[in-house]
Formats: sequence, C-alpha cells, structure tokens
Amino acid sequence: MPGIPRDDFDTMYNYFTQIFMRKGSSESSLHSLFEYGIIPYTPIIDSVKDFKEQGIEVSFHYGTRDWMDTEFNGEKVSQILKEEGADVYMVDDADHHLYFDNPQEMMCRLNEDLLNSKAVKDQLASSNRGHYSFSF
Repeated sequence: MPGIPRDDFDTMYNYFTQIFMRKGSSESSLHSLFEYGIIPYTPIIDSVKDFKEQGIEVSFHYGTRDWMDTEFNGEKVSQILKEEGADVYMVDDADHHLYFDNPQEMMCRLNEDLLNSKAVKDQLASSNRGHYSFSF
C-alpha cells in the first residue's frame, strides 16, 4: 500500500483480520433489521440543524465511492447534509473504510476539518504561536 511503511501495513492488516474474523456482535443484527425494512425514527440527517443551533459542529467524511453517500430522492446524501449546514469532506479513491482505502488523504481531510473547527480557531486566536499544524 503506497505511503504506509510495510510494518505498519502488516500491523493494520493483522488488526483488521482479527476484527473481521471474530464472531459478530451488534453489526450482525443490522442484516436482520434491514431485512425487515428498518427505518430510523430520527435519522441524523434530520438533526443537523438542531445540532448547529446548539453550537455543535457537525462533520461527515465520505469516500468518493462510499456506499453511504447514496442518492435519496434524487439527491446525494452528502449534498443534503451540506444544505442542512454540516461540513462534508470527501476522500478521493476511497470506499467506506477511509482509513484503509486512502489513509493519507483521510488524514488530510481530518486535519482540514479540525483546522476549520471553531474550537481550534478559538485556540489558535488565543495562542501566542499564531499557527498550528498536525503531523502525520
């Protein structure tokens, strides 16, 4: 995998193998729930404006091929989230597992998200250094 040292890749590979090979827990119930047409009582997409009104920053990170960013009534979920006031970050060349599909760009998008957050901007404004950077 480009950009990841071989030792780190092997460690990550072993970690995911252990997770995915174990007996399922709550994620096993999802198949059963979706089989019966589960519909959430309160989808998070309907709560974004409420969160924003309470001063809670809302961000979503998707891969450009993520199955979660599907069309909903003819419009991409990411576009609806943006219209609701959420920050949406897209990671190129990634599916649902951003950390595995494109870890370098995922870290860049997380960095961008953090640097755009009000909390970090307030911290930077009050610090004497005047700048902040993350190292990955």
